[in-house]
Amino acid sequence: MLVIVGSTNPVKVGCTKEAFIKVYPDNTSIEFRSLSVPSGVDAQPKSNKETLHGATTRALNVQKAFLEQETSSTDVATHTDGIYFVGIEGGIEFESETRVASSAFTVVVENKTGYVSSAQTSSFYLPPEIILLIKEGKELGEANDIVFKKHNSKQQTGAVGLLTREIVTRAAYYEQALVLALIPFNNREMYQLDN
Repeated sequence: MLVIVGSTNPVKVGCTKEAFIKVYPDNTSIEFRSLSVPSGVDAQPKSNKETLHGATTRALNVQKAFLEQETSSTDVATHTDGIYFVGIEGGIEFESETRVASSAFTVVVENKTGYVSSAQTSSFYLPPEIILLIKEGKELGEANDIVFKKHNSKQQTGAVGLLTREIVTRAAYYEQALVLALIPFNNREMYQLDN
């Protein structure tokens, strides 16, 4: 099995590995790769629709990049147990001027069927100080760094880890949604993927 993540962010790559290893524990030959591809959305998606679009675009862009490589036919022949493309995008949703929810979407595309599956993480509300910085034009990661006096937290624990004091790590947060996005591929008959 070959899994290619549409990001080189270590948290996104790591949680993808964990999710696939948990979902496919008997497959000891899963190969993981990562490639930075555009999401097609703003650096800070500001709606669930935009966030899902970003995750989907990442997964499809990494698939496109893979298929354009000269070695893709060799990889397809080698990885007969499946090739999957993963996109993960975090974003926010303004419910009102003072209530802003943060969540992420995960998208998995199966190369063989072209089936696109997605899932959303749970959401949580951001504190007023962070909302104010976002309204001033900062990305959530930048706002977190300012408020929590961190550096590059979006490549590490993210808002969810900072606000829960690492009870929920960013990797675990994304991992659960990836496991949910893999449901159709583990229930192929129910989802009629091989028809």
